[in-house]
Amino acid sequence: MSLVIVMLLTMVLVLITPVLDTDTILCQVVGIATHFFLLSSVTWLVISTSRTYKIFTSLLHHSKGSEKPTKMFLRYFAISIITPVIIVSATISINYYLDTTNETVGVIHKNVSSASATEINKTSELSQVVKAGNTNIDKGQVKANDKSCDKTSSSSLAPIGYGEGVCYISNPTSVLWAAAVPIILANSFNAVLFCLTLLAMRKMSEDSMVRRNSKKQLIIYIKLSVLTGLNWLLGLLSSLIESDVLYYMFNILADLQGFYVLSAFVLNARVINMNKVKFCSKRSRSNVSSEMTAATRDSSCTNQ
Repeated sequence: MSLVIVMLLTMVLVLITPVLDTDTILCQVVGIATHFFLLSSVTWLVISTSRTYKIFTSLLHHSKGSEKPTKMFLRYFAISIITPVIIVSATISINYYLDTTNETVGVIHKNVSSASATEINKTSELSQVVKAGNTNIDKGQVKANDKSCDKTSSSSLAPIGYGEGVCYISNPTSVLWAAAVPIILANSFNAVLFCLTLLAMRKMSEDSMVRRNSKKQLIIYIKLSVLTGLNWLLGLLSSLIESDVLYYMFNILADLQGFYVLSAFVLNARVINMNKVKFCSKRSRSNVSSEMTAATRDSSCTNQ
């Protein structure tokens, strides 16, 4: 359920991104939220894969977990929050530090470059200042005030690496290290756990009902992980190389992602059979109760 909710929020943010104005605070907030929920969905996929592997190994060794479901869910929920927060915070901090450092270096370089020219024209400039008097001083103050105002207006958007030209991560290098690399590592980790799970399944009995049911569940997670990983890798590549073909492929897979989750976890044979059994049991109980009521009425009429 948590994975589905996070994926839904990510898709909603991706869909509203094109209608927002870039270089605004709202665009920055949406970009940060999109990055956060993307990483959270990837984290939940890793958690699901790890949980599946843990179940298989416990069944193989005939051991039962002693951890309560509520405590386990809270632990997984904390992991799904803390992991994206660390990556997003690191992205913001690094981009802000680099932008501030580059601005400082640029100011120093500009001052050093103009120092030699200032020394050469020092005598002529001094004489001009003396002749101009207070008028020149006032003009200098007005120019300084204008520059400070321009600087304030241009720095209204914090240089944190989001919302500059796109309502997502603005720096391609940050896209690579803060989004592409985590997704690649997560999918690689999932692939390793899938292989280990399949090896654990081979050690189970061939006629084991647990093995057959678990194999179906594992196939669902494999398909979901591959679909999600491929989807976001296409989205990242489309933002890096600015390809319309990859962008449309990303949108198609993003739109079909919710349908696949519905078909995999809801519209499958297991859930349909469970609903049939539940509906038939309710119907049989209602028939039994109606028959008992009719029998009671008949007996009362006979006694009268």
